[in-house]
This record gives sequence, structure tokens and C-alpha cells, in this order.
Amino acid sequence: MTGIINKDRLLIIILLVMMHKCFDLFAMTDNFFGIQYSDILFLYSTFFIVYYYMKYPKHYFSGRFSKIIFLVPILIILSALMAKLFYNQNFILGILTQRAWLITMFLYFPFRALIVKGKLTLDIFWKILYLVVGIEASIYLMQYIVGADHYFLKVPYTYRYESIRIVADMAFMHLILMHAVSEILKKVNLKKNIFFLVLILMYVFLVNKGRGEVIICLILIAGIILLNKASHLYKTAIIVAALLLGFNFIMQSTAVGEFTSILLGDSKDPTYDVRERSQEFYIEKLNANPLAWIYGYGMQNTTLVSSQEETGINQGYLITDNGIYGFLFSYGIFGLVWYIYSLSAQLRDGWILFKKKRESIVIVKILKDIIFFATNIGFFYSYQSLYSVLFFILIELFFKDIKSARSISEGQI
Repeated sequence: MTGIINKDRLLIIILLVMMHKCFDLFAMTDNFFGIQYSDILFLYSTFFIVYYYMKYPKHYFSGRFSKIIFLVPILIILSALMAKLFYNQNFILGILTQRAWLITMFLYFPFRALIVKGKLTLDIFWKILYLVVGIEASIYLMQYIVGADHYFLKVPYTYRYESIRIVADMAFMHLILMHAVSEILKKVNLKKNIFFLVLILMYVFLVNKGRGEVIICLILIAGIILLNKASHLYKTAIIVAALLLGFNFIMQSTAVGEFTSILLGDSKDPTYDVRERSQEFYIEKLNANPLAWIYGYGMQNTTLVSSQEETGINQGYLITDNGIYGFLFSYGIFGLVWYIYSLSAQLRDGWILFKKKRESIVIVKILKDIIFFATNIGFFYSYQSLYSVLFFILIELFFKDIKSARSISEGQI
């Protein structure tokens, strides 16, 4: 491959950059010639799907995760029907409020078509992500350096530990973080991967400064290291370095005092308190009608005051803060079965990959999802569900890589 950029790769890069609101240089509500950014993103995603369908129509809507994708429209329709039934939300508005999730999940098909046609390989996938993450993390670090007096991003900022805190979507960074650690352990492209590991950790510790995000990154790093076949001494050295970095961050923050106060009963974490009350509210609503348990209470359209009142938004209860609980509230047991089916399919493939080539990224990612299932919303909510799609695609690429390696091996015999 002579370079990273060609037409297909450029279209993918544009899609990934737009999914992250051009690294938060724009907001979803920004208007361009009377069209909201969120609608522009929807139109581009639709174009991406249709363009590759017209280019590669044969077996387009297929793949190892196609059943999971095709169940999403059913969940959306049922959710819109339940919202109409329980709080008289307009059915069409119920569908429209979920259009981002629908279109994002269907991006699986053009990506897979590119894999089948050999236009997207594992090597190209990682090169594209390295490029995007490199620009993304650099922009956030630049914003951190220039500070609030010259704030150019559209994502809101707060102050923590006497400097600004920016919380951005880390989906791409998580992928590169795991891959970089895996490559370091294999001693592949050491300088490049150490640079990206440091770059991402700088964002986490300096810019994001979220206790949850620190824990997630440490889990991802530790998981990759522990499941890798590198020497024990090498593993121990990296784990100790990561733990010291994390421990130093936590000790210098107010997190220890806050956490101790909660344990001793002197205070209560307000975020936890709101989440606890919202989950009680969700269970109460589901208990009101057996049908709600089966198909959910419906996905609310946040622009409607009546829907806000019925689903607790006006009380600060957000499905985005409640992970699997918010998903159960919106889609019921039927939706929960869908999620377990999706998780089990990934786990099955992850185990096969681990046995065949000691590839642990999929298993570690699923472990992280299970640990944070109470707060993680990336698997279904809005355009954030692209993270799930990218993992489906990554699994497809891993298996394609195994198949290609086997074909080469058989040809040499």
C-alpha cells in the first residue's frame, strides 16, 4: 500500500471525524444553511450506506452480525409504539428520535462490503484510526494548553483540580489504546505505539480527569497485558508503570477524600444518588404495566414536555447515565435479550480469536462493558453506537486476517 489516502479511506475518515463532531469543533445543534449538524451527519451516513450498496450490491446485507443489526429496527418500532401507548407520544416522533441509532448500526454493511472486496484490511483499519486519534487527542491537548480564555471547542468544559476539564468521546482512543499496548508487548513499531499510549494517557489524566475514565483505561491496559503471551517480567514492568501513574493521579486529586467520605457515610456521591433515584423511577414505571417490562416504556422524544415528564427527564433522570437500566426502561426484556445476544456473539468470536491467535482486544472490551454496564450507553445510544459497529468490523477483520493467513500457509505447502 503506497499511502493511507484513497477514495474509500477518505470517505471512512470523513465519517469517523463527523461522528465525533469534527473533534467537537461543531455541536450537533449547529446550523449550516438552515440544516442542523446532526441532520448533515445523518445524510452523510445515509449516503455512505447507499453509495456502497450501489457499488457492491451482491450479498450487501449479510455478515456474522447481520441478525443483530436487523433486530434494531424492530426494537425501534416497538419502542415508538410503547411510547404512544403509555404517554401518547406521536409514533413518528418516536421513530425520528431514534434515527441516529438506526442509521449508525446499518453502517456495519458498507464497512463489511469494503472488507469483502479487499478495500478495508486490518492494517488499513488501524492506520485510519491512528490518524484520526492522533489529530483528535492533539486538538484536545491544544485546547487544554490555551485554556478557557481561548476556548474554541463546542463541547462544554468544567474545572477540576484547578484547570479546565474536557470530556470528549473516547471510543476511538479506547481502540487505539488497547492495540498500542498489544503492539508494544509484541515489540512492534515501539516508538509509534509508545507515543500514542502516552498521548492518550495525557488526554485522560490532564484533560479528561475523570475517575471513571482512568479506571476504564487501566482495566483496558491491564486486561491486554494479562492476556498477552509476553514475558512475565515485561508484563510486570508495564503494569507497575501504569498503576503508579494512575495512583499518582488519584492521590493528587480530591477523589480519595470524596470516596472515603462516601464509604464512611459522611456524604453521598450526587451522581450516584441521582442514578439510584432514576433507576427506582424506571422500575416503578415498568411495574405499572406488564407490557412495559416486555417491550419497554418507550424511547422518549426529548423535545416534548409531556415525554420529559413521563420519563423523568424533567427530574434529571437520563437514560444516558443509566446504561443497561436505561436500555431496559426504553426497550424492555425484549431489548435486554437483544443486548445479551449481541454480547454473547462478540464473546464467542472473541474467545475463538484468543484461542487461534492470542488476540485479546475483543475479550477485554467485553469485560469492560460488563463491568460498566450500569453506566455505559455506547452500545445503543445515538451516534455513539458507532463504537459497537467498529467492534463488529474489527472482529470481521480479525477473522478475514486469519483466513488470509491460512490461505497463504496452505499455498506454501
